[in-house]
Amino acid sequence: YKTTDLYLSGDTYGYGITPPAGSGTAADATSEFTAGTPWFDGSKVTVSAGSATLIGKANSVPAQNIAVNVPNQVLGGYETDFKGESVSVSSTKITVATSSGSGTGVLTNVTIVDENGAVVAGPVDADTAGTLLTFTDTITYPVGKKTYTLKGKVASAIGNGTIYTLSTAPTTQWTTVRGQTTGNTITLSQTSFDMNQMTVKAAALAVGVSATPVAQNI
Repeated sequence: YKTTDLYLSGDTYGYGITPPAGSGTAADATSEFTAGTPWFDGSKVTVSAGSATLIGKANSVPAQNIAVNVPNQVLGGYETDFKGESVSVSSTKITVATSSGSGTGVLTNVTIVDENGAVVAGPVDADTAGTLLTFTDTITYPVGKKTYTLKGKVASAIGNGTIYTLSTAPTTQWTTVRGQTTGNTITLSQTSFDMNQMTVKAAALAVGVSATPVAQNI
């Protein structure tokens, strides 16, 4: 706390030495030694709460064709970019919208998969109306830019050409968002966004007469 709190003595003559203090000038502004008290400042540690600089559509999960009644079909994707600390989200809701294609049914066995292929939430089924997916698994998002893909199975009754558009609103549909280092609750500012569209393309078979062999007598 004071310069005299540290006792120093010379090896040759045994006299006590009072260590110097900073001059208090601009040159000493970054010094650990100050002219006042405390004389010696300890390490400065700055704790910064987590924040999300990006939560939005993942262009790396492009629009594509998907099949019916086949598991692990790509349904959409989103990206996150958290700074400061890892952040956990205890509940995530995804809204499901479809075009006017014929057929009824809901998405089933839907999971959220990280960029390494590991399942981080799910599987869950859509609600009875087929318009909402609710994941109650806690997802921990690490620091840095990460990509997440939603995969699931489309009901066999869904008509060919039906377009699926998944969306989420982090401000209202991601709940209990908490920093893993500070333990503080974090408020997300990202509003609703649509993920890339997925189009149902059912298998089709065309059969016709081959040009060979030609008609002939046998």
